[in-house]
Amino acid sequence: MFNDRNSGPRYCPSLEAKVRRFPQKESHNVWLEPEGYDSDVIYPNGISCSMPEELQEPMMRTIPGLENVKMVRPAYGVEYDHIDARELGATLETKRIKGLFLAGQINGTTGYEEAAAQGVVAGINAGLAALNRPSLTITRADGFLGVMIDDLIVKGAEEPYRMFTSRSEYRMTLRSDNADVRLTEIGRQAGAVTDERWKLYTDTCTRLADATKLLKNVQLSPHGWASHGLVVQNDGVLRSGFEMLRQPGITASFLRDNVPILSDLDMDDALLARIDIDGLYAAHLTRQEADLRLFLEDEALTLDPFMDYSVVQGISEEVRERLGRVRPTSVGAAKRMEGMTPASIVALLRHAKRTFRRPALVVE
Repeated sequence: MFNDRNSGPRYCPSLEAKVRRFPQKESHNVWLEPEGYDSDVIYPNGISCSMPEELQEPMMRTIPGLENVKMVRPAYGVEYDHIDARELGATLETKRIKGLFLAGQINGTTGYEEAAAQGVVAGINAGLAALNRPSLTITRADGFLGVMIDDLIVKGAEEPYRMFTSRSEYRMTLRSDNADVRLTEIGRQAGAVTDERWKLYTDTCTRLADATKLLKNVQLSPHGWASHGLVVQNDGVLRSGFEMLRQPGITASFLRDNVPILSDLDMDDALLARIDIDGLYAAHLTRQEADLRLFLEDEALTLDPFMDYSVVQGISEEVRERLGRVRPTSVGAAKRMEGMTPASIVALLRHAKRTFRRPALVVE
């Protein structure tokens, strides 16, 4: 199945692709992974291929230690077509066929998690569309899912797309520990969060806010902190408990256990660890929040997806062609397009000024 016409996955290529792409290599690592605790089946990670079945077992027996191996299931390859993801909107609805939502490999991605994440958005939006309710949109500021969808619908996929944290410009705020803060309210508005889950979320937010407020309100001088065994620069400056979290080795749980005035930080260490992160990176988070505000301002300026770009003055034919193909739905999305220049954005803003409007529902 391997041939030079196919754009196979960059990050998990077949054995044939590796041989063709790296002919200078004299060896190749193979990881033998047990299928389970109670199974004697081993998965040889690193030799996925689409060679004829009768050749695969003899090939595996050339690997040291596998001279007597028995093949249970042969490896196989799958060739599939996909749409140009730039034909989709942020809800994963096709621009040409209203009510048709697409998710997974058909959008040009590869990987279980990527497909499942798209399925969540496409499925929720299909249900919302059937109910004539406002759609669900997850932006680059909301989560890695939003980064993936935005990459797909703005840039397309010239090769199978995988999601990496490095693709996001807001990694400081897109953390696993604050996923509930970023996404639960969005899910609630879409009707995808139960009352039980919502109560747990609101209770958690209240506890985090109260604990953070207590840490910020308790301010001591260097001598005051020293009386609790915490050494800070003796400059006479008052420091709050929250600011003390920037000091090496100081955590909220440590302050709770060693500073009597902070003993009311009565919550489990997992929640306190979230406050530790916010305190430690407070300065960086403040700067990133400013970047996020600018991003959201651009996202709030919507563009008509059916705009006639042939009449927009002051843009090159290349930019005009790209705009006509992608049809961005916001100024922010237009800015992220390849080949888009500042002068083109100004011209586009000038032309679209009268069509600017706030979305019916902005999920931030």
